[in-house]
Amino acid sequence: MVETTRPERALNRRAALVDAQRRIASEERLDEVLLFVVDVLSEQAVFVSSSPNAGRLVEHAWGCALNADGTCVLPGVLSRKKQIIPVLEASAAAEEQAVGDAAAAASTHAPMARAGA
Repeated sequence: MVETTRPERALNRRAALVDAQRRIASEERLDEVLLFVVDVLSEQAVFVSSSPNAGRLVEHAWGCALNADGTCVLPGVLSRKKQIIPVLEASAAAEEQAVGDAAAAASTHAPMARAGA
């Protein structure tokens, strides 16, 4: 997370930031690296996506759509601890629950083997 009063400075370097995210994810063997540039004056965050999976994660969590440049503006989002992490955790938990529910539903609809068959 980058907190700033001049987000354009970071966002103008978006390509370099995306490259750095990808490099860190690879070197550290991480699934994803998420970057939020927080504009403290405008009271909003801009998510900078480095992968399709990261983009989907944030789109699902905030109900937003990524712009063509892979960014998403999140009005009112300022705090990593109070707003970003809890929303991401809740979204991940809801997604895990949905996957579990779908798996359970699929197993109840699977044809049963007949005895002696």
